[in-house]
Amino acid sequence: MGKIISLLLVMLFMVNVGVVHASDRKEPDVLIITSDENAKDPAGSRILNILVGHFTEHITTIKDTELEKVDTQNYTHILYMGLHEKQLSKELIKKLTEFAGPVFLIWKNSEQLQKRFDFFEIEGEILVHAAHLESNGAEQKFEAKLLAEKVQLRKGAETLVSGTDLNGMDQPIIIKKGNSYYYALDSLFNPNDYFLSEALFDFFDAEPSEKHQKYLRLEDIHPKADADQLMEIAKFLNEKKIPYMIALIPVYIDPNTKKEMHLKDAPKLVKTLKYMQDHGGSVILHGYRHQYRHMETGEGFEFWDVDRDRPILQSRDELPQTRKDFSSDQAYEAFIKKGKQFEDKYVKEAIRNGLQETTAHKLYPLAFEAPHYAMSEEGYQILSQYFSTYVGQVQLSNDTWKQGYAPLYTSTPSFFNGMRLIPETVGYVMSDDPQSIPNMEEKGNNLIPFSDSMVGGFYHPYLGIKRLKELVASFERIPNTEWLDLKELDNKVSIDDIHIESSQGKVKVDKNIVSSDYEEKRVISASIPWVIAVIFLISLILIWFSHRHEKRKRVGRR
Repeated sequence: MGKIISLLLVMLFMVNVGVVHASDRKEPDVLIITSDENAKDPAGSRILNILVGHFTEHITTIKDTELEKVDTQNYTHILYMGLHEKQLSKELIKKLTEFAGPVFLIWKNSEQLQKRFDFFEIEGEILVHAAHLESNGAEQKFEAKLLAEKVQLRKGAETLVSGTDLNGMDQPIIIKKGNSYYYALDSLFNPNDYFLSEALFDFFDAEPSEKHQKYLRLEDIHPKADADQLMEIAKFLNEKKIPYMIALIPVYIDPNTKKEMHLKDAPKLVKTLKYMQDHGGSVILHGYRHQYRHMETGEGFEFWDVDRDRPILQSRDELPQTRKDFSSDQAYEAFIKKGKQFEDKYVKEAIRNGLQETTAHKLYPLAFEAPHYAMSEEGYQILSQYFSTYVGQVQLSNDTWKQGYAPLYTSTPSFFNGMRLIPETVGYVMSDDPQSIPNMEEKGNNLIPFSDSMVGGFYHPYLGIKRLKELVASFERIPNTEWLDLKELDNKVSIDDIHIESSQGKVKVDKNIVSSDYEEKRVISASIPWVIAVIFLISLILIWFSHRHEKRKRVGRR
């Protein structure tokens, strides 16, 4: 009898081991459901995806009409985003009500879920102009008045964030009861997303880091940059022991002459960049040319057709075509399909050329930054095949480049296909604005009350060392922060036979001695003077031996 019981226990143990529940996973497995009447994914759900991406890489986003495609029991957390008022399906109401894990409702249609969310009711709409955290009193004022659902709390409700209406009265904005949460604002853009970001720590039961990170990025460095000016900046940052990022553009194109200037044409700059890389700097590939059509490098876009506000669909030299140039929808759709194929090839070639040319000079990018932060969703997908890290802001849709976004903290959103986002959060120093640096410092200080927030900004080196010192001093005044060193992070860059990795301050490079036509030409070009010198030396030796031989012959005749 004892043997039978033991056998049954072993079988039971094996059955339990074979079942993996979502709640047993180390990272949350999150389902985001949106109610959206439009065909295209709105910016709001993208922002929510990015915010959740700080806590997990396992994110699925669906529309409420696609609920039959998923089993909600496979997820640990659900967020429902009501972008429009609509009648929810019985299936959605049932699944959100009965889901055992945490559920977060955002904006509309909460009244249809009262069986679970019975701790508040909606009494119309209000305008709010500020919000503050109940936990530490941190407050943000909004530049524009924001629309919010007017929430009346019932028994058991806990307020996480309050807003201030136009009459100066406090209004609940984010509330909870148990593992049920509600967000009342109609927008997720900065700075109101700060408060949702904070509430997500509670929602995911996540512990924030003790210190905040900050970073400085030197922007738009190309072959025509002033090497002496850069060296002065590099030595200053090295003396201060400050790690920093170098946004490098391998090719400069003069808009007047159309002449290209490559890194091989700027040996002094390359020497300076190597010094920077060895003394605290981490290279970021900032595009290849930083221009698409015929604007100057650093000014133009590269991965977005800004004139038509659309993805790159044609060669820069082709006459641009739009819907009006086609006689039918079918013909236009064929053009778009061909254009996407062109974009795929165009982005890959730019990345390949950029990595081949930088690594040929022993400069090793650890991350990527799109010029003007403009790139299509397809561009991000392509980029993720080669880079594990992206720096800057995110373009939220293929509809326009003007809708960019950066969260408070690092993130791995699902549409980044595994890439890590390191956000730029406080802007940059403008040449014609003496208040730029104080404004950046103020933004940084405003971020500190929020968990895991990052203070990230950039500086154009042509502005000189004086203002850079002012910027560094202002960053150093921001409390409870430490400098981010990109080399300390796990970064991977890989294309063809070029492989770059960083971790714990070290960079490992695996590549062939000659990895591209560019490098081959450079090696040959660099070898020519040596070959000439060797030939000249051999010629001298032969002449000397010949002269010595003739001299011996003359002595012998005597």
